[in-house]
Amino acid sequence: MLLLSLIFLACNTEDKNIPDSDSKLPENKNPGTPSAVLKPVEKDNFTVNTEDGLKIKGEYYYNDLNEKQPAVILIHQFRSDKSEWKKEFIDALINMNYKVVTYDIRNHGESDKVNIDDYQLLYDGNQTPKDLKAVFEWINNQGGIDVTRTAVIGTSIGAALAVYSKYNLGVKVVVCVSAGRKTFEGLTGFKEEIMGAVIPRFNNVLFFAGENDGNCLNDTKYIIENFVMQPFELKVYQTNKHGKSLIKEYPKINEIILDWLKKYL
Repeated sequence: MLLLSLIFLACNTEDKNIPDSDSKLPENKNPGTPSAVLKPVEKDNFTVNTEDGLKIKGEYYYNDLNEKQPAVILIHQFRSDKSEWKKEFIDALINMNYKVVTYDIRNHGESDKVNIDDYQLLYDGNQTPKDLKAVFEWINNQGGIDVTRTAVIGTSIGAALAVYSKYNLGVKVVVCVSAGRKTFEGLTGFKEEIMGAVIPRFNNVLFFAGENDGNCLNDTKYIIENFVMQPFELKVYQTNKHGKSLIKEYPKINEIILDWLKKYL
């Protein structure tokens, strides 16, 4: 009976994809990153112009500028900026032979401001998608990037933009941390009233959500049910943390992301 109980508990934990307390490493550890950087990392600043006349500021990380490598675009969440992405995670991506691009969406960080309410950025498909399109066009002109193997990783609004990139920019792999339904609908245009239409499903996507993060988990499940096909994966955590705060509380998320990229990118 004791053996059966242990098996039941183990299966129940695995089904929820919720890590136990042992999966949180000590604070001086960086899950998913090497103990020492094996490759020197160079950084260039760049500026792109959007089709509606804004200047978007970004950073380009690489080891070998000319070697053809996949690119990983990191998109921050609402009311954050490109510094959200930590050096250890970027270094780990470089050591896996990826080039890394970060940027500030409009009205954030060093990028230009537009005279609208910030919250409109969450739902207006004529705003932040233009920033990503401009960044992606810049990437297409970089000789050292294999544009057929591009990934986008985003938190919150960045998660919705990651899905946008899958549908509109031919991105191969996306990672969505704390995706929201309304932002997804606003930025992709796939709203409930068009659900009768034939909408292509996307794959190669990894989702993360906090079980108690408002409607985030239900929103993510809605997106999966209606728009996603295999391979995909959903990781759920017993927390109310959102976006970058979810990653901070569960730093092993970084390792899971790296493993996903290694498998599908």
